[in-house]
Amino acid sequence: MRARECPWSPVFAAQEGHKAIVSALLAAGADKNAAMQDGAVPLQKAAARGHEAVVAALLAAGAAT
Repeated sequence: MRARECPWSPVFAAQEGHKAIVSALLAAGADKNAAMQDGAVPLQKAAARGHEAVVAALLAAGAAT
């Protein structure tokens, strides 16, 4: 499966604090600002759960704030 086939993958990885997975998905072309149906984006999910390393990775990749 390509990263673009499941645009919400970065959101799920970010909310669980999986920095390596988030980085791999972004490197594969996943949308760093992909929003869930409720509007939540990876940066929000990572920040809400205190995953500082994931937040830093998303910001470094240019995620919208």
